[in-house]
Amino acid sequence: MGSYPGLPGRAPSGISTLLSADRRDPFLSFARGLNPIEQFLFDHYVNVVIPLMRCNESAIFFAQRMIRLWVPTAITESSLLDIILLAACRHLSIAYRQGSQGQQRIFQQLTFQYKSQSLHALRHAISAEMPMLTDSTVAKAIMLAYDELYVRDAKMLKHHVDAAVEMVTLKGGPQTLGLDGLMEHFLLNLITKTRGDLELSVRTPWEE
Repeated sequence: MGSYPGLPGRAPSGISTLLSADRRDPFLSFARGLNPIEQFLFDHYVNVVIPLMRCNESAIFFAQRMIRLWVPTAITESSLLDIILLAACRHLSIAYRQGSQGQQRIFQQLTFQYKSQSLHALRHAISAEMPMLTDSTVAKAIMLAYDELYVRDAKMLKHHVDAAVEMVTLKGGPQTLGLDGLMEHFLLNLITKTRGDLELSVRTPWEE
């Protein structure tokens, strides 16, 4: 199994990564080979993180849409796969806050690494694609904004949300986004939470 530069090839002590073959690559289409810790992170995202996400839908219905639409798309592109692994690391780094400091530090380090890689990929994609931005690039901006929402970083959340709105406006509005309406749902839920939970203003030109 291939590794990724800078990542540990094995899991932190005390964390099991013994996954059955069907759980290592259930979609058989990863953009790159995953090392054992990445296999563990992906499994955690699918089986723990996704069920905790609702986006104002029933948990079961939303999880089904995520597994059917978002995950198979995200894992076919390395930079979107990084965002999935970022979400898993972020959740684990917070989950271990009351436990092992050593394990928490490892997940914090991985969170920082995946976040840096994701930001770099987003900047590169924007500069390469403007003004015809792909859904993949919009998805990167939206998911990075959700990461800022999760940690309540209002300044960076505002930055990413405004960037995502500008991208979607250039594409012609939320209705132009793909994944059978799921990306539009991601965006509108993000805007609602940004306005409601953090009381930040978000201008949406398509509503004017």
